[in-house]
Amino acid sequence: MNCDYTHIVLGSSPLSLAEAICLQLSGNKVLVIENGSAYGGSWQTIQTKKFVDMETGCHIMYRNSSAYNFIEDKFGIKMPASMPQPRIIRYNSNANYKFTNFWDVIDVAIGVHLKKGEIRTLLAYVKRAIIEIFNQGKFRYPEGGSKVLVEKLVAKSKQCGVVFESHLVDEIYLKNNTVEVKLNQQVITSNHLILTPNTKLKKIISDSQTFEISKAEKRSVANMFLLIEQSPKQMLSYIGVKKHKIFRIADMTYNNSHYLQKGQRVLCAQIRVEYLKNEEDAAIIKDEVIAYLKKFKLVNENMILKDWELYYYDYYHRHENFLKELPSSYSNNIQILRSHNFTISMAEIAKRWKNKLPS
Repeated sequence: MNCDYTHIVLGSSPLSLAEAICLQLSGNKVLVIENGSAYGGSWQTIQTKKFVDMETGCHIMYRNSSAYNFIEDKFGIKMPASMPQPRIIRYNSNANYKFTNFWDVIDVAIGVHLKKGEIRTLLAYVKRAIIEIFNQGKFRYPEGGSKVLVEKLVAKSKQCGVVFESHLVDEIYLKNNTVEVKLNQQVITSNHLILTPNTKLKKIISDSQTFEISKAEKRSVANMFLLIEQSPKQMLSYIGVKKHKIFRIADMTYNNSHYLQKGQRVLCAQIRVEYLKNEEDAAIIKDEVIAYLKKFKLVNENMILKDWELYYYDYYHRHENFLKELPSSYSNNIQILRSHNFTISMAEIAKRWKNKLPS
């Protein structure tokens, strides 16, 4: 059967866009379907009442030279070293970020997944830790932040011929070894479907069976944005916090460079939602965040808080177990991009494509 596309990609996360570009450059015909109003998945930027182009999370790209080089060489996205380099504070003292994932293995993998018998997840944490330890060099981050990362991937996709459509796809059909998607009263056919575990797809229907995709878990992130003056002009980069109501802190100013011209910065402190029971909690934690920044000399002592806002961002998460839920009969037509860690997943894409793309 002659299909409309060789590949359909559901979603427009950076990983999905990278895979779409590689497929298109290698001679395929690719359609990307985005169910929302903006591209980027969890890397899209948001607009709040007081701030524009804020990242939805405090992203950190783990140390992985193959992923960094692939992003620069194949997509033209500059990846300068994050300055200053990321920090982690654990039990109220500085720790070496290089070994953070070993602590993750202890705190999460062993403490949670081993108890549940989730050995695959435990091994994924161990693999992540090993990869990070053996990848030397500095942490790097896309120049311009996630907004520029997504914009350049979308532009590269369109430049090389990837087609984009905006539509919520609830179910797809497998017929005669082809994928069928209903799109605006039209049936689109493809040889291959690509998605991530966090897809909003609900059903995969074939002649022999209907596969119900497990419901994604709703999660909420409390982002506290702070506009400050009298702060060092150097980026604060990313601060990971362990065993604290503050989860992590990142500098949002690389998406809003006009603040720098005013001598201002925008910081984001992610707060564990269980500590925000009411409005009074937000005001208290705001003061605690400022005290924390000063305590560890992350800002000047004479820092001035110009404005602040608490913003809840809801997202949906489906565990990587989705990889093994799919019936084996679907494997010829459906590919799931692993997304448990952006940098490691990008390194896997690099390994798959680096010797197959035109220079």
